[in-house]
Amino acid sequence: MKKVTIITFPEYESLVLDSLGAAGVTQLKEVTGPDFDEYRKEATGPDYKALFGEVEPRYKELQRLIGFPIDRTTPSLDVLRDYARNPEAKTKATVQQLDRVLAQLKGAKEAQSSETERITKELDEKVSKGSAIYHEKKRNLIEQHARWKAKIELLKALGSDDLKGSLGYGVLNTEFLKRLEQHLAKQPEVKIKATAISPSDSFVIVTGPQELEKWAHDLFLVFEVAEISTILGADAKTVVDPTKRGKELDKLQKEMAAWVEGIPAKGASFEEKIAAIENEHQEVLILLEQEKAEKLKASAQQWSERATKVEADVKEKEMKALSEIAFNYNLLRLGADSRAPVMRTKVFSILQGWTPAENIAEFRAALGEVEAKIGEKIIADVEDIERGTKGVPTPVPNMKPSILLPTWKLTTLRGWPTNTELNPAYISVIVFAFQFGLMYGDVGQGLVILILGLVFAKKFKRGMLKYLGGLFIPMGIAATIFGFLYGSIFLNETFLEQFYHPIMPNPIHQTTKLLLLVFEIAAIEIIFGLCIGAYNQIKKGNPVGALGEHGLGMILYVGGLYMTAMYFISIDMNFMQALTYPGFYVMILGMLLSFAEPIIHSIQHGHGVGMESIGEGVGGLLMTFVEGLANLFSFLRIAAFALAHASLAIAAEALSEAIVLPIPIPIGLVIMNVVALSFELISSTVQSLRLLYYEFMGKFFDGQGVPFKPFKLPVERRVSK
Repeated sequence: MKKVTIITFPEYESLVLDSLGAAGVTQLKEVTGPDFDEYRKEATGPDYKALFGEVEPRYKELQRLIGFPIDRTTPSLDVLRDYARNPEAKTKATVQQLDRVLAQLKGAKEAQSSETERITKELDEKVSKGSAIYHEKKRNLIEQHARWKAKIELLKALGSDDLKGSLGYGVLNTEFLKRLEQHLAKQPEVKIKATAISPSDSFVIVTGPQELEKWAHDLFLVFEVAEISTILGADAKTVVDPTKRGKELDKLQKEMAAWVEGIPAKGASFEEKIAAIENEHQEVLILLEQEKAEKLKASAQQWSERATKVEADVKEKEMKALSEIAFNYNLLRLGADSRAPVMRTKVFSILQGWTPAENIAEFRAALGEVEAKIGEKIIADVEDIERGTKGVPTPVPNMKPSILLPTWKLTTLRGWPTNTELNPAYISVIVFAFQFGLMYGDVGQGLVILILGLVFAKKFKRGMLKYLGGLFIPMGIAATIFGFLYGSIFLNETFLEQFYHPIMPNPIHQTTKLLLLVFEIAAIEIIFGLCIGAYNQIKKGNPVGALGEHGLGMILYVGGLYMTAMYFISIDMNFMQALTYPGFYVMILGMLLSFAEPIIHSIQHGHGVGMESIGEGVGGLLMTFVEGLANLFSFLRIAAFALAHASLAIAAEALSEAIVLPIPIPIGLVIMNVVALSFELISSTVQSLRLLYYEFMGKFFDGQGVPFKPFKLPVERRVSK
């Protein structure tokens, strides 16, 4: 990674940002460094965010109203200089231009909206008025019909009993009927008869002993039993007479029939006429809606033609102004972009950032494009990053082949590498796959995992399956290779033996040999990780740190521990004799170096030898002893899982012999392969990750870096095209 600094005149600032955004190879940052302290005090400049806030809503509305693209071209250098001298005034002019163009475009749109609103309101009022008349007419007819029916039903009810011998009679709201019956039931000899004369009213007659007449009359008052005159009117007294009641009934029925016949609607009965009136009303509503739709369509077409003409006039007459508006809008957006902090002085605009070393040529080419436009040289300084510089980003590695790029997730799950440490992108993939293959060596299952990885990598371009596809490819290759070394294919460990003799120890029959091999692999892998750790310490500018538990001290301890352990086993575990072995003293030397490293570091920085440095030394010694021992023995899980995989082969054979099917299918082998490709695959992956992250990468990987995020602009957001 390189640190880049660009110094340019303010009028060229937007062109530089535009070109850098197109190249997308530089991450811009706040300008730092003692060389710019004086300029920092003088740093001034317009409030681009506020200016952009003035233009943005208007420009977005412009884009919404027009249906044609705006030609954006870079203005002359004189225009750029004018803008740099007084961006506030230029922005004000841009706002005025926008308001003028928007007024032209919105005039036709607003007129169309107003006409649409007028037509809609006019026809809606017509519909509302017609509906009100219809509902009033229908309500009056239904009420009048109800009055006719009530009279007729009441006369029929009066004719069914002798009213003269009753305690009382009248018209009662049907809701109160049940409560009245409950009160009358207190006198067993009192009887009540109720006849419905309308949906809401009933005619009631109460009979019983005459001495209860006053009591019944009082109840009628309580429950508001009305006299029949409320229904029959002035003729109520005459119709009580049975001889006159029949004539009155015939008269009312004829009058109601004549009234129904006189209703101006189709149908013989009242219900048919009401239904006909309803249908007529619905037809009128449909016609009004059709009229409304036709008028709105005609109006929309008329005003659309006007709006199109206005838009064409704007395109023809205002394109130059629109082009300038678009340029100013994108220029302000660049100035307000938080990803591009610029130090602006009265004379210069200063930019700083990070560019990967391999992209410096593209960086210079981007500046060269600007220099070709302006005919002047832009000051650009490219320098190495000083040790101890914080916040330097690290780019995503350009992994080859590209199908392996998702495996970068293996590293980022542990952290993001800093610029002062070795990027372990390839190392983490190789070590992870190697450990997985040792645990899960099987030719057939490895090929299945490899095929799944290739399918996922081709089909999925994002999400979890994309990363699984990238990981499955090296996992499948490693499992296949170690499957050949173990001589196992789909848990069958005898098929490949007829072609060659397996190289790797058999986990079942040569367990001790496999354990010793894994122990040797563990020592090599840990020492390899510690060598990277020592390199990182030196690269970080801390060579003394390469002597302790993250470097030479732990290397000597792990190497000595391995040699001593192997010697201890070879001499039939004679402990006292092992203490005289040179490897044991190598272990002691390693722990002493881990103890000495903090003390040397303290002396180097002028703090001398104190209790704090001695305490850190004791901690380093203990960590070296415990951690190195634990790391070595932790690798033995590889042998354990290789043994578990081989045990599945034995289980598959036993299960196939136990389950006899009518057709010759090794069902046990099928079941165990399914188990291996599910549960065992997951467990082996998890254990490989654990060994990678803790036992291996823990020896050298800091992971406190930040990702490289270059300043990029899509084509539609650039100042010029």
